[in-house]
Amino acid sequence: MDFVEKSQDFVKFGIETDIGGNPKNQDHWFQWQNSEKRLCVFGIADGHGKYGEVVSQLTSKTILETIDEELLETDTIGFLHRCFTVSHEKFREICPPWGDSTSLGGTTLTVVAVVHNKVYVANVGDSPVYLCTKNAVLKRSMIRHEIDFAVDPEMELLHDDEDNDKDDAFCSTLELICDHSADNLREFDRIRKQHPSEEHPGYPELLFLYDNHALNKSKDNPIFTVESADCSKPVKNSNGKYYKNVSKQWGTVVVGALPGYLAFTRSIGDFYWKQYGVTEQPEIQSFDLNQIADMEDDNTVCIVAVSDGVSDNWLREHVGKFVMDPSCLNAVSSQPDVGAQRVALSFIRRNKIYGQRNFGNNTDNATANIAYINLKK
Repeated sequence: MDFVEKSQDFVKFGIETDIGGNPKNQDHWFQWQNSEKRLCVFGIADGHGKYGEVVSQLTSKTILETIDEELLETDTIGFLHRCFTVSHEKFREICPPWGDSTSLGGTTLTVVAVVHNKVYVANVGDSPVYLCTKNAVLKRSMIRHEIDFAVDPEMELLHDDEDNDKDDAFCSTLELICDHSADNLREFDRIRKQHPSEEHPGYPELLFLYDNHALNKSKDNPIFTVESADCSKPVKNSNGKYYKNVSKQWGTVVVGALPGYLAFTRSIGDFYWKQYGVTEQPEIQSFDLNQIADMEDDNTVCIVAVSDGVSDNWLREHVGKFVMDPSCLNAVSSQPDVGAQRVALSFIRRNKIYGQRNFGNNTDNATANIAYINLKK
C-alpha cells in the first residue's frame, strides 16, 4: 500500500496487512494525529461473518469521521465511548432486513488514543495492543482500569483467581486491552447476571464452551460449572480441546439457541447476539507514560495494535523484542519518513512465516498498526 509519513510527527506510524489463507481480508485500520497538540488515534477492526469486511471497513471509516479534537483532549473517555456507539449504529443503519441472523457478522474494535503523554485503550473483542519499551520499566500495576460501559457501577463481578496471581515484576512489554474471551470469569459473571437462564439457575442463557471444531457447538464441553448451592462461585473446568495460539490459550466459544458461535463476548454488530448479553459497550484502560519517562534512557516507546492473525503467532514479549530491536529503532530514527513503515512490513513478513508454521494454509488475516512515540519529559 502507499504510505507517506511526515518526519515532524510526534508519532511515527507504520501499517501492514496480509490476507493469509483467506479469500478476502476482513481487517481494517485507522490512523490520525495532531502533532502540535500531541494527540493521536489509531487502532484495528477485525471483521467476521458474512459482512465482516463491510462492518470493519465501515467502523474504521466511522472512527475517523467521529474524531473531535476538543472532545478527545478534554473528555477522552467520552470520545472513546462515542466511537463504539456510533460505529455500532452506523452498521445497524445499513444492515439487511435479516440483520438478526447469526451469520450477519460484526467486528472487534480496539481504539488507542494518545493524549499528550497518556495512553488510553478501549476495546471490544480480542484485537490486542502492546506497549513496548527498550528497558524493563513496565508493570501491570501501572495500568489503570478506567471504566466498563457494559456494567452498572453498583454491580460487583467475580474475577479469575489467576488474575490476582499474575506476576507484577518489571517487564518491557504490556498488553493493554481487557479480556473478552469466553473463558473470562468476569464476562461469564456479567452475562449470567444481566441475562440469566430460566432453566439453569446460576448460568447465563449464553453457553460458554471449549471449542472442539465440531459443527454442533452445543455439544462442546462447558468452561464453567456452578456447583455451590447459592450459585455464587462458578468453577472453571480445565478440559479444553486445543490451543488457539502459541500462548497456549484454549479455543473457546459462546453459543446461543440458533446455529452459529462467537469467539468473544463483545463486538460491533452481531445484532442477534445482543439478546444474550454480547455487547458493543467497551472497557477502557489507561497508562500514564509519565510513570516511565525518567526510567527510560531512550525517549521512544512503541505501541502495537494487531489483529488475532498476529497475536496467535507471537508471545507478548517477543512482539516487544522485535519492534524495540536496535535495528528497528535505528530505522525509525534515521529514516523518519519511512522507518516505521519498514518495521511494520518486516514484522508482518515475519508473522507470515510464523503463521504458515503454526497453521499451514489456514492462516488468518494479519494486520499490525505500529506507532513509535517520542516521550515528552
